[in-house]
Amino acid sequence: MVRWLIQKPMEKGNLMRCFRHQDAESVGICKNCQKGLCHECSVDCDNGLACKQCETRVRVLNQFLDNSVHRKANTHFISSLLSGAFFVIFGIAIWHYYMDVFAVIFILFGGCFFFNAYRFRPVKK
Repeated sequence: MVRWLIQKPMEKGNLMRCFRHQDAESVGICKNCQKGLCHECSVDCDNGLACKQCETRVRVLNQFLDNSVHRKANTHFISSLLSGAFFVIFGIAIWHYYMDVFAVIFILFGGCFFFNAYRFRPVKK
């Protein structure tokens, strides 16, 4: 019943082969088309392998992923900064009118957001 879960050990004849050169052993898989590549067919794109036909697509994909990571960090920085400012201003307003212990809690909570914004501040390249 669970026979398909049990994998056979890799034998010499079961190794993955290059898509173009069937006699050459594969060293990796193209990040775009998922085909097996040998040393001759593969191009190193810093963050994965690509075949010569997909090289530009893989480089564009890597650039897109790098940009989205930086964009997410910038969004996190701005949202933390605005949240911290809101809590600090709200805490100061409560302290000014009521001198309540909740004001201190709001100010400390805002300080935590400011610290979080400091951690995720944009770095210059």
